[in-house]
Amino acid sequence: MSVVKKRDGPSRASAVIHDGVRYEAILWAEPTYGSDPLPDKSSAYLVAMNADDGAELWRTKLYDIRYKPDMERDKQEIYVTRLELSFTRSKLKAMDEKGRKYVLDLKSHALLNA
Repeated sequence: MSVVKKRDGPSRASAVIHDGVRYEAILWAEPTYGSDPLPDKSSAYLVAMNADDGAELWRTKLYDIRYKPDMERDKQEIYVTRLELSFTRSKLKAMDEKGRKYVLDLKSHALLNA
Protein backbone atom coordinates (compact mmCIF):
# COMPACT_ATOMS: atom_id res chain seq x y z
CA MET A 1 0.00 0.00 0.00
CA SER A 2 1.45 3.37 -0.97
CA VAL A 3 0.77 6.51 0.99
CA VAL A 4 -0.18 9.64 -0.91
CA LYS A 5 1.70 12.54 0.59
CA LYS A 6 0.10 15.95 0.85
CA ARG A 7 2.09 18.86 -0.45
CA ASP A 8 5.10 19.87 1.60
CA GLY A 9 4.38 22.83 3.81
CA PRO A 10 5.69 26.04 2.32
CA SER A 11 8.44 27.92 4.03
CA ARG A 12 6.52 30.75 5.63
CA ALA A 13 7.96 34.21 6.10
CA SER A 14 9.60 34.98 9.41
CA ALA A 15 8.33 38.01 11.28
CA VAL A 16 10.21 41.29 10.96
CA ILE A 17 10.71 43.54 14.00
CA HIS A 18 11.47 47.23 13.50
CA ASP A 19 11.13 50.22 15.86
CA GLY A 20 9.12 48.25 18.42
CA VAL A 21 6.68 46.83 15.86
CA ARG A 22 6.46 43.17 14.83
CA TYR A 23 5.26 42.59 11.25
CA GLU A 24 3.81 39.21 10.30
CA ALA A 25 2.00 37.72 7.32
CA ILE A 26 -1.14 35.72 8.14
CA LEU A 27 -3.94 33.89 6.32
CA TRP A 28 -7.35 34.69 7.78
CA ALA A 29 -10.89 33.61 6.94
CA GLU A 30 -14.28 34.74 8.26
CA PRO A 31 -15.78 32.15 10.57
CA THR A 32 -18.61 30.12 9.04
CA TYR A 33 -21.52 28.30 10.64
CA GLY A 34 -24.05 25.66 9.69
CA SER A 35 -23.67 22.71 7.36
CA ASP A 36 -20.61 24.04 5.48
CA PRO A 37 -17.98 24.89 8.07
CA LEU A 38 -15.32 25.91 5.54
CA PRO A 39 -15.24 29.42 4.05
CA ASP A 40 -15.05 29.79 0.28
CA LYS A 41 -12.19 32.28 0.56
CA SER A 42 -9.45 33.50 2.86
CA SER A 43 -7.21 36.55 2.73
CA ALA A 44 -3.53 37.19 3.31
CA TYR A 45 -2.72 40.16 5.51
CA LEU A 46 0.34 41.96 6.77
CA VAL A 47 -0.27 42.58 10.45
CA ALA A 48 1.59 45.09 12.63
CA MET A 49 1.72 44.33 16.34
CA ASN A 50 3.34 45.92 19.35
CA ALA A 51 6.55 43.92 19.79
CA ASP A 52 6.26 44.03 23.59
CA ASP A 53 2.70 42.87 24.24
CA GLY A 54 1.47 41.56 20.85
CA ALA A 55 -1.41 44.04 20.62
CA GLU A 56 -2.49 44.48 17.00
CA LEU A 57 -1.83 47.99 15.68
CA TRP A 58 -3.17 47.62 12.13
CA ARG A 59 -3.46 45.20 9.21
CA THR A 60 -3.41 45.54 5.42
CA LYS A 61 -4.81 42.97 2.98
CA LEU A 62 -2.43 41.66 0.33
CA TYR A 63 -4.65 39.25 -1.61
CA ASP A 64 -7.64 36.90 -1.48
CA ILE A 65 -7.69 33.17 -2.11
CA ARG A 66 -10.93 31.76 -3.55
CA TYR A 67 -11.19 28.03 -2.90
CA LYS A 68 -12.47 25.51 -5.43
CA PRO A 69 -14.86 23.15 -3.63
CA ASP A 70 -13.65 20.05 -5.50
CA MET A 71 -9.98 20.48 -4.49
CA GLU A 72 -8.25 20.11 -1.13
CA ARG A 73 -7.86 23.44 0.63
CA ASP A 74 -4.26 22.93 1.67
CA LYS A 75 -3.29 22.55 -2.00
CA GLN A 76 -4.91 25.92 -2.78
CA GLU A 77 -3.54 28.04 0.04
CA ILE A 78 -0.91 30.57 -0.93
CA TYR A 79 1.45 31.76 1.80
CA VAL A 80 3.76 34.72 2.08
CA THR A 81 7.25 33.22 2.00
CA ARG A 82 9.42 36.30 2.46
CA LEU A 83 9.21 39.54 4.42
CA GLU A 84 11.98 42.14 4.56
CA LEU A 85 12.48 45.81 5.18
CA SER A 86 13.50 48.06 2.32
CA PHE A 87 16.98 49.63 2.35
CA THR A 88 15.51 52.87 3.73
CA ARG A 89 13.48 50.91 6.35
CA SER A 90 10.36 52.85 5.33
CA LYS A 91 8.73 49.99 3.41
CA LEU A 92 8.07 46.33 4.02
CA LYS A 93 8.54 44.01 1.05
CA ALA A 94 6.73 40.68 0.79
CA MET A 95 6.67 37.81 -1.69
CA ASP A 96 4.19 34.94 -1.89
CA GLU A 97 4.64 31.34 -3.04
CA LYS A 98 3.70 32.29 -6.60
CA GLY A 99 6.49 34.87 -6.76
CA ARG A 100 4.14 37.86 -6.58
CA LYS A 101 5.71 40.86 -4.87
CA TYR A 102 4.08 43.40 -2.58
CA VAL A 103 5.43 46.63 -1.09
CA LEU A 104 3.79 48.23 1.93
CA ASP A 105 4.51 51.81 3.02
CA LEU A 106 5.03 51.61 6.80
CA LYS A 107 3.85 55.18 7.40
CA SER A 108 0.57 55.12 5.44
CA HIS A 109 0.02 51.32 5.58
CA ALA A 110 -0.83 51.47 1.86
CA LEU A 111 0.22 48.92 -0.73
CA LEU A 112 2.45 50.38 -3.41
CA ASN A 113 3.29 49.05 -6.86
CA ALA A 114 5.99 46.41 -6.47
